Amino acid sequence: SRTAQLVSACDRVQHYGLHTGVGRGAPEIDIFEVQAGNIKANTGNFLKMPVGQPFMSASYQVAPGRLPRPGEGWWPAPGQWYDNLTAGTNTSLNIAFYGTYNHFLDDTDPAGQDYWSDAISFNRQLNESHFGQFHRYRLEWELPDLEEREDNNFTKTYGYLRWFLDDEFVMEVDGVGLNSSGTGSEISSEPMYILLNTAISSQWGE
Repeated sequence: SRTAQLVSACDRVQHYGLHTGVGRGAPEIDIFEVQAGNIKANTGNFLKMPVGQPFMSASYQVAPGRLPRPGEGWWPAPGQWYDNLTAGTNTSLNIAFYGTYNHFLDDTDPAGQDYWSDAISFNRQLNESHFGQFHRYRLEWELPDLEEREDNNFTKTYGYLRWFLDDEFVMEVDGVGLNSSGTGSEISSEPMYILLNTAISSQWGE
């Protein structure tokens, strides 16, 4: 909900490049997460997906999430998910996870305080070589320009995120699709941390 955005909004002074009164929406750019395993495409948990294990998942996570939304494991119907998403070769929308419903025990107004966070995610098929050799993972991050600045030919743009594996295109999230969703989400234009997370999760593969 937009009420929940007040929690993450800076309310005093502009600092570290963050603007006052703006809810962060918990943006997270996952350059890649890898799931090993032997469950192939169109079988088991990946019955309806053309990409199976092993795969890399690239995603952009934003909040508040959109409604209506598809159920996990199902392909989205028209109007249920974001527009202007583009997948590359051997890549598929990750229909196994669309995000998380966030509820807090001390909520006094769940309808106004609870919210969905969305995971706009695509899976890219990997093979044995990706575990025994070095590979190049790349992210292109174009900031939005909503002020139509002169150095951008006085044109409003919404930015984009593009992922590449060994210089092969994996996916793109175009900010136009975020803008048209009506949730207030956008391609992040503020400073962010870069984290290298080497954790291994029992929920992430078998």
